[in-house]
Amino acid sequence: MRKCLTDWRRWAAAGLVAVASNALVGCTGETAQQALGTIAPQRIELLTEVPEPNPGPPASIPADAARLQKALLNAINEERLRQRVPPLIRSEALSQLADYHTTRMIDGNFFAHVDPYDRSSVAQRANRFGYLYLKIGENLAAGQRTAEAVLADWLGSPAHRAILLDPEFREAGVAVLDGGRLGRYWTVEFGVRLSP
Repeated sequence: MRKCLTDWRRWAAAGLVAVASNALVGCTGETAQQALGTIAPQRIELLTEVPEPNPGPPASIPADAARLQKALLNAINEERLRQRVPPLIRSEALSQLADYHTTRMIDGNFFAHVDPYDRSSVAQRANRFGYLYLKIGENLAAGQRTAEAVLADWLGSPAHRAILLDPEFREAGVAVLDGGRLGRYWTVEFGVRLSP
């Protein structure tokens, strides 16, 4: 599981984009404290080689995808309410962004916030999709079969928990796809849309 967070206010103040990346296993990146901007941003290590093509089945939509997406967003919102944080509203734009990146991960045989083929981050993909934001974040998971298992893993990770319970986030998009070497992939994009 990985998470990514970009906050335009820190970017504007520092004059650079700070994208934090972290995983429970097998990833280098910044800690939750770094992601929240309490220390200076660090360089994110990118994959130096493009992965081999997907050895597993191509991305496919589970028969119960709508139920799984709704279950995960509901579980996230229940936890936010328990922590006295406003619930997230489902965003079609963020759902499309999540679906796009999840499909890319499965078909491209990678599991990362930065796409090794075009080097795009969640912030760059949001811009490409026309999602103008004040703040954008991303949580990834793979291998879990249920929304409850995904949420439990994220809540057990301080960095993922910080994203889930960030009171500034107002909307989210969820994608759940099957395929690839990890079986089932989950992506949640969190955002605060820039007001017109």
